[in-house]
Amino acid sequence: MNPASLKANLKWTRPGATLIVDADSFDEAAIKKAGYSSNPLDDDSLSGYNLIKAPISSMTREAVKPLGFDLKTADKTRNVFALGIVYHIVNWKPDSTFDYFKLKFKKKPELVDANKAVLEGGLNYAANVEALRQHSTSQKLKCPPADTEILPEM
Repeated sequence: MNPASLKANLKWTRPGATLIVDADSFDEAAIKKAGYSSNPLDDDSLSGYNLIKAPISSMTREAVKPLGFDLKTADKTRNVFALGIVYHIVNWKPDSTFDYFKLKFKKKPELVDANKAVLEGGLNYAANVEALRQHSTSQKLKCPPADTEILPEM
């Protein structure tokens, strides 16, 4: 999140929740524009949360630099970097997401490469920051076949 999205969405979070913020976007002008009197990353107002201050903008730009993308295009993939952090936290493999990128961007394969590089960047960042440990794991649910009728017990 940037300062504006943090301000708008903090009311929806529970104490102890994990917040992933783009530390690069918390400059004085953006903080003031969002309506903060001080930087919430530094003033302890977020002490009740698991705060992940990641340099998302700069690392996203760095991830797509070898692919020759401009800053505007690179910045459109910032959420994918944050998704990589989330995937690390919940120990989720990105394979199905890579397949989704291939479907979504089949007419622009260069965007498949960009999003894949950024997601991997988020995963690598999270894996190499000691403060980010995996908090949970996800498992496939065992569900009955779709044609099975499930009735509540009476």
